[in-house]
Amino acid sequence: MPTNTKGVILISVLMIVLILSAISVSIGQGYFLALKREGYINFESNAFQYIRTLEVLSEREIRKQFAPKRSYTSLSMPFFSQPISIQSDYGTITATATDASNCFNINSLFLYENKTFIPNERSIAGLERLLLLLQYNEDHVDSLIDQILDWVDLDNESRANGLEDYFYTGPASQVKQYSSQRLFYHLSELMNLPSMIYFNWGQIKQYLCAHPLIDSSGVNINHLKIKDAPLLASILPDIDIPEAESMILNIPVDGFRTASELYLAFPGIEFNQSYLPIRLNTDLIWINSIVSHEKSSVSAKTLFQIKNSETITLNRFYNDE
Repeated sequence: MPTNTKGVILISVLMIVLILSAISVSIGQGYFLALKREGYINFESNAFQYIRTLEVLSEREIRKQFAPKRSYTSLSMPFFSQPISIQSDYGTITATATDASNCFNINSLFLYENKTFIPNERSIAGLERLLLLLQYNEDHVDSLIDQILDWVDLDNESRANGLEDYFYTGPASQVKQYSSQRLFYHLSELMNLPSMIYFNWGQIKQYLCAHPLIDSSGVNINHLKIKDAPLLASILPDIDIPEAESMILNIPVDGFRTASELYLAFPGIEFNQSYLPIRLNTDLIWINSIVSHEKSSVSAKTLFQIKNSETITLNRFYNDE
């Protein structure tokens, strides 16, 4: 056989081997990705089941700890101070309980009367004070508050600095949706409001929340930490942030047990003038659950309300930052 013919055959064989190798690698990569995808789906499915089980166990424990209703609660309670951690075949399962009242509920800006939402002027003054204490421009604060009010109320009349449907659905709007005409479900809904461009989201979200309630917006002073000083200063009209920090540092480890103890500890504070109610107990609790395995994790935040010795699930958010 001529030499050039042998060379052609050798090159052809090598090309076939190369093509088959490429096909094999491609099939192998696809199979590997399919296995990884299947593994993650199984992990996620099991994680959701574990999280739901944690919620059921937490609900039972809340009923044990808080029924009948406690007159005071504190961060030293084992329920809040001792996280649950379990090692399973599907990874590490952890759960922590936190008081959900140590924030300014933006839904507290409303009262519900005669089947409509109306402004709660006292809460509005508190939110305005909080944002001013955080050193935001007064005009921008007024715009944000008016836009919050217009986003929820049932009419189509804009406030002085507010916006209604014709703005959000107009050609210049990026939102392209009607105002909600309901309470906020999640704090991130604030990002629909144009005036949010003037605020540091990473900063203000530390102090705000969006619990789907109007009548349970009190702040449990026993659960405040030093980082919550701006919140405390915002709901007590006559103190500044350093004074709020001093108050928080003087909260007993086991908390104030009665209103009399609280008033005696801070005789110069007019608690009855607060923009949000100051409480010694809580009826809103977050259960924060995480299931993690290697580089994968699934988390959930579940909001429970304690009402009439019952535990009600109000909200649940998965992988919420």
